[in-house]
Amino acid sequence: MSYQLFAQNECGGYWGDPLVNISFGAGSNPGPALAVATSVYTYTTSDCPGDGSYTVRNKSESCFYNDWHTVQQDHTGDKDGYFLLLNTSFVPNDFYLDTVRELCAATTYQFAAWVLNIITPAICDSNGVKPNINFRVEKTDGTVLYSFYTRDIEPNSLPTWKQYGFTFSSSEHNVVLRMSNVNAGGCGGDFAIDDITLRPCMAHVTIQLLDPDNLPENTGYRCKNTDTSLTFYSSFDAVYTNPAHVWQVSSDSAKTWLTIPGANASVFTQHFTAGEENALYLYRFLVGAKSNVAVPACLVQSNVDSVQLVTTPVVNAGADKNMVRGGYVQLEGSVDATAIQQYWTPTVFVADASLLLATVNPVESTLFTLHAVSVYGCGVATDDALVTVVAPPDIPNAFSPNHDGINDTWVIKDLAAFPSVEVTVFNRYGQKVFVSKGYGVPWNGLYNGRSLPTGTYYYIIDLKTKAPVWNGAVTILK
Repeated sequence: MSYQLFAQNECGGYWGDPLVNISFGAGSNPGPALAVATSVYTYTTSDCPGDGSYTVRNKSESCFYNDWHTVQQDHTGDKDGYFLLLNTSFVPNDFYLDTVRELCAATTYQFAAWVLNIITPAICDSNGVKPNINFRVEKTDGTVLYSFYTRDIEPNSLPTWKQYGFTFSSSEHNVVLRMSNVNAGGCGGDFAIDDITLRPCMAHVTIQLLDPDNLPENTGYRCKNTDTSLTFYSSFDAVYTNPAHVWQVSSDSAKTWLTIPGANASVFTQHFTAGEENALYLYRFLVGAKSNVAVPACLVQSNVDSVQLVTTPVVNAGADKNMVRGGYVQLEGSVDATAIQQYWTPTVFVADASLLLATVNPVESTLFTLHAVSVYGCGVATDDALVTVVAPPDIPNAFSPNHDGINDTWVIKDLAAFPSVEVTVFNRYGQKVFVSKGYGVPWNGLYNGRSLPTGTYYYIIDLKTKAPVWNGAVTILK
């Protein structure tokens, strides 16, 4: 069972990560002693510390004939979580002391802790001493800057954690935090304490890019070939009475951030001039008290928004192609992600002009153009691929490799236009006697360096262009 009780004003934003966070850790009993000079109380490993001493536990039970509550866990509900269990001395004394450095000026802080009155209501004829804890913020010379008293913490029938604390703002950068019991011990006055924290009050900060063209959310794309302007708006909690506004930009993927000169309002407009390099620019907004503008650690950062300068899409129509008249071939185009649409022209010989891998069957050599339309209104980019159409090859049905200089090789005209062609020749037993990838050198009738005998052989010619393969017979004559 737990609840919060605070003095003075709350934070108008949110409490940030703690600068001080004394949770006492977790583990088996007993927990470790506090650092030297943190407390004037004496550490003990006993389950039930005596007057003027403390222990660190994850639970407490059966102490002083059950005059103390049984506590099974720390205030977070962690059964292994430690808390400080303190039996107060007969005179008021400090039980926590810490020095905090580099606080931010004009910033609200919360100094707080969770406290549990360990005594049961019936102790001392229901008239036991009640804990009263003094929280103090001091200069390093001991001058008290702020002081807060919990007042008497009433006992409960069940062990109940309550968070006590207060908020303050100080021009001092280095302060001492001090906690002490006010009521002298004796019969009662004992307590457990957990999670002593000091947190800064921080503003929720966001920026939004004004995007009249309804471009993709949270990202601004603009064409580098035109002058353009983009406006960023900031929004933040009213945490600072005299806030400082800082806009920063990064052009190296947030490795470094540069403060933009003169950008010191809550709204910022960035101007881009035509011809600037393609680049990704990141923007963020920082806010804090004006007195802290030169201290980055005292400023709160917004989300990051981006602007990408782009040109027309990158387009590639792919390699030029060769094909046999009456067949077909596939173009191999590609575009980058900045293209919203692509199409081929002319369309008359294209099965589907919108496909990057379009199938074409022109009747004569044709230059096909791939067009890529920018998704960001940056125009249309183009690239060409030439499809050369050749007549079906004239495949001789015989040749005479007898070294008389006439028809000594099997010459197939126009195959040189197809560098990936595969030519395979078999004897009548199905054995391969000639294999060629590309046909730059015609077959001379040899197999393994020896002349093949006169006879009929069978061939398969595959142009590797998706055209039908050719097969037939060729005769070697002598």
